[in-house]
Amino acid sequence: MIDGLLIINDSGALLFSWHPDNYEGDGNDDLFSGFLTAINSFATIERGEDIKSLKLKETSLIFEKYDELEQKLTFVITTKNEELIELLHAIIHEVMDKFTELYVENLNKNFDGAVSHYYSFKDQVILIMNSFGLDMKKLEKLSLSDALKEFMKMSEKIGMAEKVKIQWESEKSFIIESVNCSTAQVRSVMTKEE
Repeated sequence: MIDGLLIINDSGALLFSWHPDNYEGDGNDDLFSGFLTAINSFATIERGEDIKSLKLKETSLIFEKYDELEQKLTFVITTKNEELIELLHAIIHEVMDKFTELYVENLNKNFDGAVSHYYSFKDQVILIMNSFGLDMKKLEKLSLSDALKEFMKMSEKIGMAEKVKIQWESEKSFIIESVNCSTAQVRSVMTKEE
């Protein structure tokens, strides 16, 4: 799923970070955000380009820049699930829009070091994730039959596909394949592993 969300300003300061409850990282997001800012600055200065994504051994990072305010921002989502990349691009844009809308006054002036006013953005992140069908706590509590019904309901809500092909691998395991997809949000409400 999503391992983390970071919002970093152009000086490398971590304004906001979010991780799901089951995240097992070291929690050193400040150091990580500084590292990502340094890499992105190097790419911009040396190559004249911004980094859009990075691939580590198991983790993918998606970057989006927002340059329309006094503080230039970089939004980063990390994941170990490559099948979610298209969906995560949609999510990161939604997060970017909501964050800049809510905090435009703070972001349209020089950074003063204060970040506590951004802490409440966690609630917005959870709402955004849920709106894209990523409420895994809810799905984990459902029976297979009810989870499939929930999947179909969410698929219809986001306009996922005209057809969905379900292939049963065993009594308890199946693959869902979207056919004639009509949106970038199509790639995952559930993966084979889930």
